[in-house]
Amino acid sequence: MLYYRGMKSIILILFCCYAVEKSSATANQTITVNRQYKFGQTIVVKFNNPEPALTSNWVGIFPKSADECALRLLTCGDSSSCTEEPRQDGQVTFSARDPRVSYKQWIPLKPGNYEACLLNDNGFTGYKDNLIGQCESFKIKSLKKKKLKKSRVWPTKKIFSYEESITVRFKGTFAVPNQWIGIYADDPDDKDLFNDLPAHISSWTYSGCGTQFGNQPQTEQCTTRRKKGEVEFNNTLHECWPI
Repeated sequence: MLYYRGMKSIILILFCCYAVEKSSATANQTITVNRQYKFGQTIVVKFNNPEPALTSNWVGIFPKSADECALRLLTCGDSSSCTEEPRQDGQVTFSARDPRVSYKQWIPLKPGNYEACLLNDNGFTGYKDNLIGQCESFKIKSLKKKKLKKSRVWPTKKIFSYEESITVRFKGTFAVPNQWIGIYADDPDDKDLFNDLPAHISSWTYSGCGTQFGNQPQTEQCTTRRKKGEVEFNNTLHECWPI
């Protein structure tokens, strides 16, 4: 996490990002997934359904010991419905997409321990009911702090007029999909500011496309990995404007 403290605001960028350890699949294993992933890496989950396949079968990724999933896809690979024949086995891919195209896949997941599970649920509720077989555990690794130290974000000037477009430049040693930059009110009396940053946000944008909405259908430009560049905050592309 990097931030720029100016006269009236904090501009923060979350560089959201290690070697992957392969899982050792066993015969008749319901779910197969790698043991570790880099932050922001695509997650591929293989499944082998020991029960009769149904169009209501889905694969979910759950935070360890949680009952509600963080990501979910039907076994056909779609996030909402399947029109093809049910799949007895195969794989689904959880990857960053343009938010307009795939708004239900919030990638990247934050670092931590997770489980991949195969389930059956006609309501597709996203809860850990009707499990098929056993879930498989994996971990998403954290970014190393030394990578963050060589990255920075800064506005093109320290003072902007009210309603004036704000241009922010950034440069880093790494990049991940759905990386974003946020502008926050600077309150020196708020001791919890850096603990509750999402609650204090004034405006934000994806660094890959310069908008919040993914206005390039099917191009997935909002997921573009950019190590350096600039974005502009203004009244046409962003909510919560002016700030």
